[in-house]
Amino acid sequence: MDFDEKEFSRLLALAKGSQRSINQYGKESSVDPGYISRFLRQKMKYPPSPKVILRLASHAYNGVTTDELMSTAGYWSEAFSEDKSDTISKVESWEFEDLFNHFKVTFKVFSTNSKFLMKPSA
Repeated sequence: MDFDEKEFSRLLALAKGSQRSINQYGKESSVDPGYISRFLRQKMKYPPSPKVILRLASHAYNGVTTDELMSTAGYWSEAFSEDKSDTISKVESWEFEDLFNHFKVTFKVFSTNSKFLMKPSA
């Protein structure tokens, strides 16, 4: 799927909400308001990075989800977003930490006879 500028702009406007300014949304999501504005006005030919999308989605209004923004940006297809089996390969490795933190999953590493086991923490 390719970047759909028009649909991304529509979703971003919905995520911003009608009562919140671009400046407020930018401050809350730690994304430059001018950058948000360029997407809202469909002036960007390429999507924001997954890292930026995660920031925007984490402060989105109106039920706009990470999946919707990532799909519209062209990072994964609708079928992929339902499955999620290949998430890590679709996101740049340097952005893994942000994705990992977004889902608030933590792991404890245990050492047993020189082998490491990872178990999700409760």
